[in-house]
Amino acid sequence: MGITRLSGNLGTRLRWNEVPEEINQTDSWVEPFKEIDDKLGLYSKLDLFTEDRTSRFSLFYYNNFANPSRFDGENYAWKTEFWNLSLSQQVGGLEFLAQYMTGKTDMGPGVVKTDFHAWYGLLSYKHNSQRASVRFDQFEVVDKDDFVFPSGNEDKNDSEGQAITIAYLYDLSETRTLALEWVTVKSKRDGNEGFGDKDPDDDLYQIMYRFTI
Repeated sequence: MGITRLSGNLGTRLRWNEVPEEINQTDSWVEPFKEIDDKLGLYSKLDLFTEDRTSRFSLFYYNNFANPSRFDGENYAWKTEFWNLSLSQQVGGLEFLAQYMTGKTDMGPGVVKTDFHAWYGLLSYKHNSQRASVRFDQFEVVDKDDFVFPSGNEDKNDSEGQAITIAYLYDLSETRTLALEWVTVKSKRDGNEGFGDKDPDDDLYQIMYRFTI
């Protein structure tokens, strides 16, 4: 068990969805690494694995014990708690990875109260200098607050989606790798309907060349 530590880039800002000014009177961004309520958090992790590391199981718990009603003049504190379960199994050149996360987060006096769930499964096969992988992701946010904007519009934060990734890597040498990747994402968020936003579906194709020293 350990005390949570600040990580990432201090001063980083994440943007909210664009919301009309007459509805949203707070800043349209949040600083995820800014300390607001001076509360300590904690995390705990359990790792189990075989001697040859071909099988592994991990259980992780996180709670920042934040006070969601604390306001610093710009943003409220976010209270976040989650469990994370992961496992991996390798048999020869075949490898399977899976991860599941479930948790909840609160912000403000009844403004945001959501549960979230996400999982993925990845199957990868390596033969000599080549590796092929396929991965499936599923994610969901469940809105549990009853906040309503001054205009009378409901604050809909429910969302869900899936993603599929297919990748191929070829090691040209010990220091050079060529990679081909395709990612497709399909998602739905009810709250996008009133503000002109579209559900963020996307397809990404990329070719990568990596050189290491």
